[in-house]
Amino acid sequence: IIVMIIVSDSPAKSYYYAGLILVFMMAYTSMDMRFLWATITGWFIVVMYEIAAVYFAELNTPIFINNNFFFVGANIIGMFAGYNIEYSRRLDYFHLYLLDKERLLVKEYGDNLESKVRERTLQLEINNKKLVEEVEIRKKIESDLEHLLREKEILLRELYHRTKNSLQVVSSMLSLEILRNGIPRLNEILRKTELKIYSMEMVHQKLFESGNISLLNLREYLYDISMYIAQSCSAGKIPVNLVYEMEDVFVTLDSAISCGIIVTELISNSIKHGCRKPETLSIKVSLKEPEKGSVEFSVSDNGCGLERHINFDEIESLGLRTVRELGYHQLKGVVLFESGNGVSCKVTFPNNSV
Repeated sequence: IIVMIIVSDSPAKSYYYAGLILVFMMAYTSMDMRFLWATITGWFIVVMYEIAAVYFAELNTPIFINNNFFFVGANIIGMFAGYNIEYSRRLDYFHLYLLDKERLLVKEYGDNLESKVRERTLQLEINNKKLVEEVEIRKKIESDLEHLLREKEILLRELYHRTKNSLQVVSSMLSLEILRNGIPRLNEILRKTELKIYSMEMVHQKLFESGNISLLNLREYLYDISMYIAQSCSAGKIPVNLVYEMEDVFVTLDSAISCGIIVTELISNSIKHGCRKPETLSIKVSLKEPEKGSVEFSVSDNGCGLERHINFDEIESLGLRTVRELGYHQLKGVVLFESGNGVSCKVTFPNNSV
C-alpha cells in the first residue's frame, strides 16, 4: 500500500492511507499478534508512510496533515483495542490457569477421597466381620451363661427341696419323740425345737416354690408360719385370733430364717403366757418397709403382760435371749420390747436384698 502511495498519481495517492488503517485493524485485532509486536509493526508502518509521503509522494501540506490525523489516530485507537484484547486474553488465560489448577486439585482430592473411601470401606468390612465374630462369641457366652444359670437354679431348687425334706424328717422324729416320752418339760423343749425347724423348713419350701430362688416374700412366709404355730400351740388351750398388718417385703434367705425363728418364739411365748382364759387371745403380726433398705416387723398380744418397769435385757429366758441374739447379731438390727396390756416386740433391721 505504501508503494502504491509512491507510484500512484494524484489525487489517488492521497487516499491510500485508508488502506493502512485496515492494516492497523488487522494487526491489532484479527491477526492475533501480541500487543508489543503489533505496536512496533503499527509505528513502523507510520514511519514508512511518513517517509513515503514526504519524500516520494510529495503530498501538499493540508492533505498530509489531514491524512496523518486519521492515520495516527487510527493507530493509537488500534493500540488501545489491541491492549484491551490482550489484557482480556491474559485475564482469560489466568482464569483458565486457575480453573485448570482447581480442576487438578479437585481431581487429586477425588482420587484421594476415592482411595480413602476404599480404605475406609475395607476397614469397615474388617470391623464388621470382627463385630459379627464378637457378636457370635457373645451369643455363645450368653447361651452358656443362661445354661449355667438354669443348671444353678435347678441345683438350688433341688437343694432347697432336699433341705426341706431333711428338716421335715427331723421335725417328724421330734414329733414322735414328743409322743413317745411323757416328760412335760422335755416335750415343751422338743415342741419349740420342732417349731423352729418347721420355720426353717418353710423357708426352703417357699424358695423352692417361688420363681425367685434368692429372695423370699416375707409377708407370705410369716403368714404361713404364724398360722401353723397358732394352730400347733393353741390346741387344747385358749382360742387364738391372728391379726395381720403386713406389706410385701422381699428379703434374703438368712434374714427370712432369722425372722421366722423370732416370730416362732414370740407367738409361742404369747400363747404360753397369754393368761386370759377363757377369753380369746389376740396376736397381731405387723410387717412394713418404713423406708427403702429397712424392714420393720412386730408381734404383739393382748395378754396380761409383764411388769411395767421390767428390763427385758436382764430376763434370762432362753426364748427372749434367742430373739435378742437373732435381732442384734444375725439381722444387725434393733429389738424393742414393750409391756402393758400385753407384750409387744418390734424388730427393725437393714434389708440386704435392696
